[in-house]
Amino acid sequence: MRKLSYKIDNITAGSYTHSGTLNDFCQTYFNIPASSANKLVYYGYTASTGGFSNEQKIRFNNLCADYPQFVDTDGDGIPDHLDLDSDNDGCPDAIEGDENVKLSQLNPDGSIDVTTTGTNANGFPNIVNAGGVADIGGDEGQGIGSSKDASVNACICYKQGALSGNVLNTTVGITSLGRAGGNAGSWPMVRKGGWIALEAKTKGFTPNRLTTAQKNALVPVEGMIVYDTTLDCLSVYNGTAWKCLNNQVCPDTL
Repeated sequence: MRKLSYKIDNITAGSYTHSGTLNDFCQTYFNIPASSANKLVYYGYTASTGGFSNEQKIRFNNLCADYPQFVDTDGDGIPDHLDLDSDNDGCPDAIEGDENVKLSQLNPDGSIDVTTTGTNANGFPNIVNAGGVADIGGDEGQGIGSSKDASVNACICYKQGALSGNVLNTTVGITSLGRAGGNAGSWPMVRKGGWIALEAKTKGFTPNRLTTAQKNALVPVEGMIVYDTTLDCLSVYNGTAWKCLNNQVCPDTL
């Protein structure tokens, strides 16, 4: 089958699936010979009046049939206004909207938890309304943000590391990607400022797993990291106390 889709403002707005072969599809709708190696088609509409001007319009004969009433950015069959992850990047729309909503404020399905904060008369969660704990713009509800942009995942911290001063190579690394090199521009040397670099796409790094009681019994040093199974968080010792990292933030300090 062949699928013809179209976009409005770079958002997929509709599609048509044809059951024929590629040649049949191209010949039927775009008059491209079967012998042609290039099956790419660009089409659209335009108008020109030279040095004069007049009104240009587009007509849809049947608004319900010819024009998309709802946008489905990721094409999963769920319109964006009902989809909890419109761009299917694994990060809920509630996080990727333009307010400061955190993962801890969501239900397991990715919707905002309004159990304690409630909603206003229009059904918008109070935490994103003017004066709410997640409000930024002083308005009702939250805007689109990056919820329709699959290239941006707001559940990942994009803050750049500090690279000023005397930046040293990371000379020791463990990789499952088979790309370690032998010069300063290769991996892991290209990862600056570390003692050791670890990387993999199918395996994870597992620090020591300790209960809170076991962790507190240690004689820690600054920078020590353990996974606290009691508190369910990555725990880092900052020189004076253990800090539990379990919030969606890019902290400047621990």
